[in-house]
Amino acid sequence: MKAIRDRLNVNLIVKHPVTPGDTITEGSDDPKAKFLRDKLSDALKWLEPVNPADCTRETAMKCWDKVFSTTYFTDQIEKSEVQQSNSINSMGPTILTAGLLKEKGNTPEVRAAVRKEGGGRYA
Repeated sequence: MKAIRDRLNVNLIVKHPVTPGDTITEGSDDPKAKFLRDKLSDALKWLEPVNPADCTRETAMKCWDKVFSTTYFTDQIEKSEVQQSNSINSMGPTILTAGLLKEKGNTPEVRAAVRKEGGGRYA
């Protein structure tokens, strides 16, 4: 987004990628290109809290919600918290030990998934 915005700050004329000599924009005063540039600038301002290394997932999701004018991302946080709570409550300690009880690579599912006799199947 930053690179596109910076490019539009330099020049609003965008050449057509397929047909030489044509442009996508309507010259150096194209209102649609200006609008895109301005919206990208707004979005980059709204995403500034995401840049620090200590940014939390919740902060990042809220920023993306603002950029896209939605609640999709913060809804994902709530869904994952509910799913995590349900899986921990229903599985209990078995989720931690189930993988330890099986010998890795020696289960029937793993043996059936890798077949080395050819016929278009590769290990």
